[in-house]
Amino acid sequence: MASNQHSQKKILHNFLSVGFIQAAGMALPLITIPHLIQVLGADGFGIISFALAYTTLFVVLTDYGYNFIGTRKIALLKGDSSAINKVFSTMLTAQVWLTLAGFLIFGISLLIIPDFNKDYPVFLATFGIVIGSTLLPTWFFQGMEKFTVLHWITFVSRAIYTVLIFALVQNENDVLWVPVLNSATTIAAGFFGLLLLLFKFKLRFSFAPFTEVRYSLKEGFNLFISAISTTSIQQLPIIILGFFTSSAIVGYYAFTDKILLVFRLTTQLLSTVIFPKAVLVSQQSYQKIKSFLQNIEKWSAIPLLLASFFLFFLPEMLAYLAPSYTSDIVRLFLKVMAILPPVYMLKLTSEQMLIAFNLTALYRKIMLSSLAFSAVLILVLTWQWGYSGAAAAVVLTEIFIFCTMRWNWSVAKQTSISGG
Repeated sequence: MASNQHSQKKILHNFLSVGFIQAAGMALPLITIPHLIQVLGADGFGIISFALAYTTLFVVLTDYGYNFIGTRKIALLKGDSSAINKVFSTMLTAQVWLTLAGFLIFGISLLIIPDFNKDYPVFLATFGIVIGSTLLPTWFFQGMEKFTVLHWITFVSRAIYTVLIFALVQNENDVLWVPVLNSATTIAAGFFGLLLLLFKFKLRFSFAPFTEVRYSLKEGFNLFISAISTTSIQQLPIIILGFFTSSAIVGYYAFTDKILLVFRLTTQLLSTVIFPKAVLVSQQSYQKIKSFLQNIEKWSAIPLLLASFFLFFLPEMLAYLAPSYTSDIVRLFLKVMAILPPVYMLKLTSEQMLIAFNLTALYRKIMLSSLAFSAVLILVLTWQWGYSGAAAAVVLTEIFIFCTMRWNWSVAKQTSISGG
């Protein structure tokens, strides 16, 4: 009991110690959104959001599920510097090759897809975030539980980005500055984080042999498919709205999604903090990790329900505080999607159970089926009811993912019993 209380206190301490930094970092992009909408218009903001949604898929390609696989390995290898160094070199080598392959695919898509080609400078400038993501191996910081360092790096880069946005983006002709600044600050953060690993943590990078890279890619394949499915589900509304509606509607959805991102990133932060512990607890028994994850749900229940009430009534607050940003479209998006914060948390704890027991193949199947479900649902509902149908599809997809993952906890239980 004492050990369990100690671990809960450690998780709470880690969460709170980076919570302020993360909250400040999340607030900074929100500060820039009203300025960007006012200066660039909903159309300009929609073009930027469309390019970012597509490029985010390539960020996931280069991450390749290593945020789970790498975190899990580093968490279990603490104290073995030689093994940690090998993991670091192998995974970073794989990410470099994935970045090069991703850029080739990205470039070809800009040439052959008209909706991308017409705004190719914005798309091309946005690709820099993929390079920055590769340079900053977040999985190492997470596995070593150096959360504060990681989030300070992210916060500083976002702060610089925010200042530069207000200084340089002054009219609708400055639209290209937004992806350029986003990419430049992300790459700078990546370089700094990588240098920190090389000098402070005494890591040594060398290009890994192809056989080791191939094994690493094979090992991470299930989680990569799961991650690309998850990100595709998140970006599908923007991409489909971008193809079938106007840039203005894309801009309004992106504005709403940035508000929801605060709650989504909060659960992701909690995921970052608890995952190393969840891996270790899963080594004991199914009942131990079940109790551990359900306690997380209990802690977060009241704050997340309050968050849902806040989102539901936010349009009324915005009507008084910022009437120029309160369109009927934004109002509908917020009302329909207000239920999502508690669903995000339930989905988080459900996926942690599966990944902690290394049920990556099952996790992949769930996310692939969820992606298919989401794609069909968004296409049908958007075709029938426009942007309101897209909002309903987002909510139904998140609930579907949570229910499917929770239903499969029985597989994790059986894996624990069999010692698999």
